Amino acid sequence: MTGLPNRLAIGALLVATILPLGMTACATSEQQTLGRVERSPGGGTTIWISEADQARIALLRAQADGAFDAEEWAEAEVLLKQVMALDWDELRSIHTRQTLAEVYEAQGRYPEAITAYRLVLQQSEDAWGGEDGSPRIAERLNLGRALASAGRVREAERYYDEALVFSVEALRDYTPGHHSEVIDGPQVSTFAILAHLDQLLTQAGRGREMQQRWREILPLFVAAVGEDNSYTQAIRTRLGALESAGI
Repeated sequence: MTGLPNRLAIGALLVATILPLGMTACATSEQQTLGRVERSPGGGTTIWISEADQARIALLRAQADGAFDAEEWAEAEVLLKQVMALDWDELRSIHTRQTLAEVYEAQGRYPEAITAYRLVLQQSEDAWGGEDGSPRIAERLNLGRALASAGRVREAERYYDEALVFSVEALRDYTPGHHSEVIDGPQVSTFAILAHLDQLLTQAGRGREMQQRWREILPLFVAAVGEDNSYTQAIRTRLGALESAGI
């Protein structure tokens, strides 16, 4: 599946990671069939999920992941929606909605993908905020990509720029002179965002503006990961291509 971000295969891990029996969470009316439900005097809802229901959620998620990997989008959508109806855990539901957004995007259903990605961003910020040190860069990149695919250039640029600000900040703090190819380091996210911006802006006839963006970021890459790093070299190559094209 080209263009979509890599995902953690969490389906097989859900049995091990699901909250232990007896832990509490808010449950919707649709989700109260999961297990024994009690209402506290304060109006809150406490729910105990049976082992059978835990296994059912895990199985559905594993099946959804399998359908996703096989690009069987209709089946993946049905299974993911079943998981969302059953699984009341807030953090896992974010991952499930993220995958559903990717299913919509893969089918070219951009309005639905945009709505889902926007909700993922909102839920992620509500759940984590800035406490884990991550300003939700990937969520902004995903939303920007779906907006770009829908032809909503200005909105896409906004989210790309927001993601870029956070990613560049992390790149500035990166260990100077570190030459390793870290898989998930800030150089990876920064380059990915700029690559998406490049496609967006050059297609909009704003290639000279994109050249300036690459020029500005190049010294940061040299300082962070070194001149010989593949990302640094890729930036030089792209700059050369834009300049040769007279853009």
